[in-house]
Amino acid sequence: MKSLFEKDFRSLFFPEKPISVKMALPLFAATVGFYLWVKLGCHELWKDEWQAWHVARDMSWAKMFQFLYYEGHPSLWYVYLKLVTYITPSGLDLYALQIAHAMLLLCAFALLFFRFRFHILLKLAGAFSYFCFFEYGMVNRGYALLIVLAFIAVDLLNRKGKNELWLALVLVLLCQTEAQGVLIAGALTIFIFTEKLLEEGLLSALKNTGNQLLLGAFTTGLLLFIASVYPRGEAEDLARAYNMMKQPLSESIPVAYQGLLANTFWIGSIADTGANGVQLAGLLLSTLILGMLIYLFSTEKRVLTTLIAGLLAFFAFAAFVYGGGVRQWGLLFVLFVILLQLFAQSGASLNALKAAFLISVFGFQLFYCSLAVGKDIKYPFSNAEKTADFITTNVPQKVPVVAINPFENGAVTGYLGKERKVYTMPSGEPYTWFKWLSKVYIPTEGELKLFAQYKGVGGIVVLTAAPLPTDRFPNATLWKRFDSYSIKNENFYLYTLPK
Repeated sequence: MKSLFEKDFRSLFFPEKPISVKMALPLFAATVGFYLWVKLGCHELWKDEWQAWHVARDMSWAKMFQFLYYEGHPSLWYVYLKLVTYITPSGLDLYALQIAHAMLLLCAFALLFFRFRFHILLKLAGAFSYFCFFEYGMVNRGYALLIVLAFIAVDLLNRKGKNELWLALVLVLLCQTEAQGVLIAGALTIFIFTEKLLEEGLLSALKNTGNQLLLGAFTTGLLLFIASVYPRGEAEDLARAYNMMKQPLSESIPVAYQGLLANTFWIGSIADTGANGVQLAGLLLSTLILGMLIYLFSTEKRVLTTLIAGLLAFFAFAAFVYGGGVRQWGLLFVLFVILLQLFAQSGASLNALKAAFLISVFGFQLFYCSLAVGKDIKYPFSNAEKTADFITTNVPQKVPVVAINPFENGAVTGYLGKERKVYTMPSGEPYTWFKWLSKVYIPTEGELKLFAQYKGVGGIVVLTAAPLPTDRFPNATLWKRFDSYSIKNENFYLYTLPK
């Protein structure tokens, strides 16, 4: 009788015979139904989600492309939203943004259920993983495009026949999703390149026309990415945006190590590194996870090489460029999922220890996702919607609403819609989008009163994300506060100020 370490558990995760469409379809439909119910019925948007929509809706194409380096994200998400804005009826921005984003996740779920060579339980675990279902599924950001394109890329790699042109296009587009999209595209390029490299040597790999095309595609995608987001601000602004630039390596390296491993693969096992810092237990768990990742793919050289290249790239970016947080670290989990698909196609064995590690990774994902979804159902993600509803109901159109700190109040402007203007100072003009790197301008009470006189009204309503200091605004009266618990801790306060 074989011992547990000799027995092959591969068929429990990657069955030889694909699951039938007839069996997968009801589970896919149930997953989609639950996902849409939570997303459209329970999730409120916060400022990060509205910003890209406002940029796409309210800027011309030329201005939008010139603006992207302020955002720190490449163009594809904005181009996608820009096209959606053309077919969005007035007053339906919220639903258009939510549905446009949801369509991307539904495509990713479809690929996972019908194209990935996973056991049905592993497909469900992937769909309901914290990162795929909640972090990139509920929150309306461009990371969804990265998942779809990464899944398409690995599907093309596994298809028989010549797919180089389609794969080249996907690699270019993948580089236009996020910085981590460039890292994943680079890792997949290495996977492609190493087939000839391991079999016939470096010279043969370089001479291969398919490899040349795909290397060229990745290089093109990388150059387009750099052209769109290369930082062009002042040094002080860049230090605020790219926070690793001002952190000593003794801090940024362990944060990146623990965040990318313990906080990603065993999410919830330790406190969030971004908020609570590095701890000994987290570093030890991270080292264990790193060892298990290498051991998991150790029998398949191409997948192992791709894993190591991806880990090094993610680590270098997080340690030396932008540390980010769980949202950015989780994209390494996306790379892990597509590597599992490549591993499944290789036919490599899976012993008890490897099987246990896989179960632990997806077990943490499922548990943490259940906590996050439960909170999103029970509590508002942001208090912006309630604030906007109150303004719409109680503030006449002729009374100007002035936002103190446009950055913090962006979600309220989103829920108010394009028809209800919110003003910002010192320009005194309506705004929707904002520049992340800009310093916050706090007007004086005198300036606000002058603005009320200019508008020919007896007073204004001041919208702020924190209580106004009474010494600076002695005549401002707190009217309504919206500071009950929200997941993103987005609170808002409305003040009245006579002219």
